[in-house]
Amino acid sequence: MQLELQLFLLFAGRNGYLDKLSLVQVDEFKEIALDWFNNAEDRLALENLFDLDDEIVRDLTLDNTVREIVEDIIKN
Repeated sequence: MQLELQLFLLFAGRNGYLDKLSLVQVDEFKEIALDWFNNAEDRLALENLFDLDDEIVRDLTLDNTVREIVEDIIKN
């Protein structure tokens, strides 16, 4: 697993985004993140995001992405 994906998953877990999910849903979150990361364009965007010096922009972008995935999982 690439470092950027590990950081993405750690960000989600460390900041409590996965607290609302069951274990099955956490696995689903991980699979969605893996699929998203396997898309070359999305992977490049994530890699560039972690290269940012501006932590506020990086964290807001990660926040929006993680929240969107979690909300989709909860809806389904």
